[in-house]
Amino acid sequence: MRKFLLLLCLTLLVPALVGAASKPEIRAWKVIEKTIDADDPQALYDRATRYLEDFPGGEYTLRAHKLAGEAAFALENWPSCRRHLESWLTLGGRDGLDDVKLLIALSVSEGGDRDGGASQLKNVATSAKDKDVVQRAARELVALHLFVGNWARALNAQGLLLERRLFDPDTDLEDSRTAIDTARRDKGDDWTDASWDELERKAPTPLIAGLIAVLALEDRKQLVDADGTEQARRGWAARYPDHPLVTWVPGAEEFAAEPEDTNPKAVGLLLPMTGRYAAPGKLAQRGVDLAVQAAKDLGWPEVEIHVVDTAGEADAAAAGVASLVEDHKVIAVLGPMISNSAPAVAEAATENIVPTLMMTQKPGMVGDSPFAFNAWMHPDEQVRALVDHTMGRMGITKFAVAYPDKESAGALVNTFWEAVEANGGQIVAVESYPAESTDFRETGRKLKALWYTAQPPGEGDMTLPWLGTRTKPQIANEPIVELVPGVDFQAVFVPDNYRRVSMLAPGFIFEEINLGGHIEDSKEKEYPPVTLIGGSALNHPDLVNRGGKYTEGTVMVDGFFLESETPGVQHFRTAYREAYGTDPTILEATAYDATIFLIQLLSEGATTRRELVRRLALSTPVQSVTGARGFNADGSMVHELLTLQVQKGSIVQVWPQPASEEDAGEGQQ
Repeated sequence: MRKFLLLLCLTLLVPALVGAASKPEIRAWKVIEKTIDADDPQALYDRATRYLEDFPGGEYTLRAHKLAGEAAFALENWPSCRRHLESWLTLGGRDGLDDVKLLIALSVSEGGDRDGGASQLKNVATSAKDKDVVQRAARELVALHLFVGNWARALNAQGLLLERRLFDPDTDLEDSRTAIDTARRDKGDDWTDASWDELERKAPTPLIAGLIAVLALEDRKQLVDADGTEQARRGWAARYPDHPLVTWVPGAEEFAAEPEDTNPKAVGLLLPMTGRYAAPGKLAQRGVDLAVQAAKDLGWPEVEIHVVDTAGEADAAAAGVASLVEDHKVIAVLGPMISNSAPAVAEAATENIVPTLMMTQKPGMVGDSPFAFNAWMHPDEQVRALVDHTMGRMGITKFAVAYPDKESAGALVNTFWEAVEANGGQIVAVESYPAESTDFRETGRKLKALWYTAQPPGEGDMTLPWLGTRTKPQIANEPIVELVPGVDFQAVFVPDNYRRVSMLAPGFIFEEINLGGHIEDSKEKEYPPVTLIGGSALNHPDLVNRGGKYTEGTVMVDGFFLESETPGVQHFRTAYREAYGTDPTILEATAYDATIFLIQLLSEGATTRRELVRRLALSTPVQSVTGARGFNADGSMVHELLTLQVQKGSIVQVWPQPASEEDAGEGQQ
């Protein structure tokens, strides 16, 4: 016991003995303390650093490092500032920690390491507890990004201020305007009024989107309290009712507080039930009805579907939106499915502030409306997925393209061309053909350039419809040389439907373009195989039924595959067959997915149109038969696509690779 007490006494005394400052050290420190009050950073820095040199490990070392670092900052001696403040941190300094981290971040940035400084400033703005420090760090970060001309990051940094409710419109909006001015200069003549809506949709967070929308209101002279601007301000309040700037937009706070006259169980449906589009309209309604039943089976809320017959007319569809909101208080609208009605419906969705899930095959139909979304699979998605598979998994690098003389096909060819070249591939031959062609032998000869070796091309032969200034690569050089299919190009991209492609394939075989390896090598000549590739319009049993063995090996992408082993698809197919005695198509599947996604969000607590719009922009479907994964910034649905191929006379899934029976058995155990 006596030894223990002695040891305890020594333990208590040692710190005092070791840490006791000598008289010279105390005198040196008192001089430093007097210098603090003299407002002379150079003298303070000199005396603090002298102290650290004369009394290493002294009692006041921690405080001396901090004073030296702060003085160095005032003197703009960035390396010394960083060195001393980081030493203070290493030695356990914690008093005024947020301020010190800010000074270190600024010294890194001012010292020339802008990327490192930006990273540290962001960390301070994100983690600091002191609001003044957060505000200064975020503003310094904004200024840094504006200095180097990165307007997008500057706006993102302002999101840190908005998130912490530290955004001061009188001060910070000027930086926001500067960021937008930079964006405008970058885009030049490409900047249009629609650019505002594109920026808003692509914003990384709702807070930044709301800020951009405020700047758009200001730019359009709608940020004033006037009758002619009320609809625009109401639209902003509906999208951003909880935004920190809600009190700054005239009337927005009152608009956001107004109770919605909405029935959260009522859903509108715009479909052509009469007229020339009645047949597909009724098919789409089948998908909607099956989704309502599936949601009910899952225990999700029951909804009331109110159908408006648009007869395929745009005016009727737009009027239908207004009547559904006024008469039935719908929380959302499904439809239309006819592309020519989409622009009018998108405008009506904005005017009536009601979220609308369209199902139109033509892309870009949501316009500028933040309330309009399109659930259909975007053709550009298919092109990118096709390029990913053919180049990334099949190793194909050289392509030919044959396409119908239509604007929509031309757009897909442009996208395909850009995607191939972006991935290091090459387009070596391109030909168009009349949209109603039935004989494709001439197209095949032109792809091989054989046609042009026999009769030299004129000026008109060089042009490619709908492709702008692009010209045919197979005749770009002199002399024109016949291309060898399978060597000079290993695949042919055809953005057309299964009916046309089933006729194209035999014509290409006739011209010795060896689709699917159908032509056997002879003693005189080899025929390397060529793969026919395309989008979802090829995914139909009649591709093989009509084209037969000539379509063997054809590769296509789609979001919906009737033979998929996915339980959701199998359940949907079975339910559809039981109800209607036939198989569903992509039309019913898309309507099903749009409807069940909407009901999912209602089941998760969306009871107002405002809340539903926000959830639509941020949520992911938990049930999907078309690979739907949520809406993109431009309002289009993102899909996880499948790669399919004709093998032994049947269309089968090749990517993602279906689980083997052995794998499936293990998963059930």
